[in-house]
Amino acid sequence: MILVARAASGLTGGSISVAQAVVADCTTVEERPKYLGLIGACIGIAFTFGPGIGAGAAAIVEAAGGGVQEQYSIVFYIAAAFGALGFVYAWRNLEETRGAAEVGEETKEEKKKEDGDFKKYLVPIILTLNAMFWSNYAFTVMQSTYGVLIFEEWGWSTTALGTILVVSGLEIAVLQGKLIKPIVGRTGKHVSSFLSCLLLGLFLLALPLTIDWKPLHFLAFALHVGGFSLGQTALPALLSRFASKEGQGKALGLGQAVQAASRVVAPVASGYLFDNSMDIVGVKYLAPYLVGGVMCAMAGVPLVCTMVANRGGEAEKGEKGEKGEKGGDIELGELGVKQEVAVAVTGAQI
Repeated sequence: MILVARAASGLTGGSISVAQAVVADCTTVEERPKYLGLIGACIGIAFTFGPGIGAGAAAIVEAAGGGVQEQYSIVFYIAAAFGALGFVYAWRNLEETRGAAEVGEETKEEKKKEDGDFKKYLVPIILTLNAMFWSNYAFTVMQSTYGVLIFEEWGWSTTALGTILVVSGLEIAVLQGKLIKPIVGRTGKHVSSFLSCLLLGLFLLALPLTIDWKPLHFLAFALHVGGFSLGQTALPALLSRFASKEGQGKALGLGQAVQAASRVVAPVASGYLFDNSMDIVGVKYLAPYLVGGVMCAMAGVPLVCTMVANRGGEAEKGEKGEKGEKGGDIELGELGVKQEVAVAVTGAQI
């Protein structure tokens, strides 16, 4: 039953790529990082309030005399209720962002054009998907093993872990809401994506190495989370850049697919490496952080190489041609659509 429930939950994870495609339909290339960042901010807010709501509800059930099973059950019931609210809100308030003629069956010409765009930019798309896989892998390594790490080294319980995750969620929300657009606008999507992979990778590796120096350790943790926050906007924006208007959903859906794959692989791989780190690398706890950190940092390097190779080429011309052009049904009112998407995503992620 647990596996069936998790499979059903995983199927609904595709709502994030749909939300990103809606934003891509309603924004110019220049605006896109800002509104993709707002989706990330919504996820950060949910990441902040979700553990707090769950912990508070479990505490209330415990105070009322409920057992361990009841305490866990109330958390899942509340999470399911938030997901249902997000579904109802989206159903009632979101409208189609592509014109009525566009939402019917694709013509052979449109399908051919979409496939042609994917073939044209196949290499940068694959490199971006690879970076998305390893960046999400690195963050999942932290999520999967960090609770055990601080318990074994410091004796900190799940309450301390929940507090750390709440602070991390606040950091993600602030970065996504206020700072990501200026950073991506100043450095560009390629460089921002590279920086996100570098921060995620290097400071994941730093976590076990700084475990004896708490201030330095939490600085590394904050920079690791900051790299994840930057990548949540920069990488989808870069992937969107290589897709046609008709192919936005397909491209962003592939991005969500590789991230989901990393969330399957990372807990299993990192758990094995964590338990056998002494035998593998001769240092306690280091192996999963070493593998995830190095692979994530390396995944960002080809993105900069792609930018250099494409400078002045067809990819840059395609981006210039898209500036000022908005996809979808602009009569819906851009700001309203973006706000509706933000509310729906927040409910689903909590």
